[in-house]
Amino acid sequence: MTALAARFDSNASLWNATLPLLGGTMLVILALFWRDSAQIFDIWWNISTYSHCLLLPPIIVWLVWQRKTELAALTPAAWWPGLLWGAAGAAIWLGGAMLDINFARHLALLIL
Repeated sequence: MTALAARFDSNASLWNATLPLLGGTMLVILALFWRDSAQIFDIWWNISTYSHCLLLPPIIVWLVWQRKTELAALTPAAWWPGLLWGAAGAAIWLGGAMLDINFARHLALLIL
């Protein structure tokens, strides 16, 4: 077995452990903020100005699929500044909820 093949095998096991955690975290955030998630989806679905946003998930999936070999070679690792982004998103959401500003809550949910 070559060194590159061994690296792919070790990265595959790390990705198999990491991706479900990331997906689960995303689902928990969407479930906790389900009202804002539903409002965002309603805006994207019913207002033609924002309907292009519905194309983003399939485009992201296509881009990941297109680069899956290169992405598989990467080693997933924790990135502590991500916690700052999460804290900023939570603070923006809280401010938007206190001031009843939908845009702030929706932006915060996208940041989270």
